[in-house]
Amino acid sequence: MCNGDMGLVIFHWVRDHGPAPYPDFSTMHQCRDSVAKLNTAERHVALIVKYITKTSVARELPSFP
Repeated sequence: MCNGDMGLVIFHWVRDHGPAPYPDFSTMHQCRDSVAKLNTAERHVALIVKYITKTSVARELPSFP
C-alpha cells in the first residue's frame, strides 16, 4: 500500500483565489514508510509563528498549476 512521501509541495499565489497561496501537487512522489516519515517530521518540525503575507513583488499565476 502506498503511504505518503517526504517530497516538497510548492505554493503559488494565484490571481483571484483568495488571500493565501495555493499548493502545487504536480510534483513527482515516492512512497515511504509512514512511521519513519512521522518520526522525521516530528524531529524537524518548524512552527508557524505568524501568518504568511504576499509582498508587493510576489508574482501571481493566472490560473491553478
